[in-house]
Amino acid sequence: MLNLLTLTGGRAEQLASLEVPAGDLAQIRLILGDNNFLVRDGQRIPLTTPSAQQSGLKLNLDMPLSPGGTYDLVLDFDVDRSIVRAGNSGMFLLRPVLRVVVDALAQLEGRVLPVEASPIPVRLIQQQDTLGTFTNTEGFFTIGGLASGTYRLEVIPNAPFSPFQLEDVRLEQGERKTLDPIFLEVEDN
Repeated sequence: MLNLLTLTGGRAEQLASLEVPAGDLAQIRLILGDNNFLVRDGQRIPLTTPSAQQSGLKLNLDMPLSPGGTYDLVLDFDVDRSIVRAGNSGMFLLRPVLRVVVDALAQLEGRVLPVEASPIPVRLIQQQDTLGTFTNTEGFFTIGGLASGTYRLEVIPNAPFSPFQLEDVRLEQGERKTLDPIFLEVEDN
């Protein structure tokens, strides 16, 4: 069993390691198990996965693999967008929103304080694309697999803290950028 909410702030879990022949890797397919649930107020609520248990999830890669090369593929699971309420029934669906990240791309990391505000949604926006994560219990976040370019960072905490934005976050190919700590202010009423 894997608690996805523990995989924040740059923490990851290795799911597999294997050798594949050189050539073009078009896609991978993940088959989900049937014991998926979320915990709310200490109670397990089953998550229904409409088709992923039978046919699996296809993730397109379209990347060449060189002979003797080593590649780290990271599956970035967007929990916030993957769990959907099924009407007013009190049931929830698991519709995984995944992104496959090749580890050689850029990465942004930072810390949001005070830690009492954690977990906090953190979003990185570039034109129409939005990538997101949550801070861990120490306030750290990491967003990897980023193309080079300029982004806007948004931190959206719960009350009583004010939202925070940082414009013009520039990332270069392969760069691992660490932001200065972000200190949230308490909203004025």
